[in-house]
Amino acid sequence: MSLSLLSRRHVQAVDEPIEMKERRYGFSPKVFRWHGHCYRVDSVERCWTRAERRRRNEGHLCFLVRCAEGKFVVYQDLAANTWHLSRARCSEGNKALLSRGRLGGHERKVRHEMGAALVRR
Repeated sequence: MSLSLLSRRHVQAVDEPIEMKERRYGFSPKVFRWHGHCYRVDSVERCWTRAERRRRNEGHLCFLVRCAEGKFVVYQDLAANTWHLSRARCSEGNKALLSRGRLGGHERKVRHEMGAALVRR
């Protein structure tokens, strides 16, 4: 993922499962749930595919979405038909979402060590 998609400030690498509550046209995210909170997608800013290196016909369908709380990168694992949150950048008023224990200890440690910079995987 390009670093220009999400500003480096207050970006968190997450890679946690989410529940896709609703999709637009049966395809792109409309409402998803992460740690008990529902996020309504205002717009899909970008969509792309990422192929699995080990399997030719399987991969991820990725979306950069904007919600009232910030920008998120979500993806669908096509082989398992599961949804995940890859990265999160919360808006000014919602930065507490990144530090209130919504993220696990590893992510908080990465955030501390990297000074909230975007961690490439």
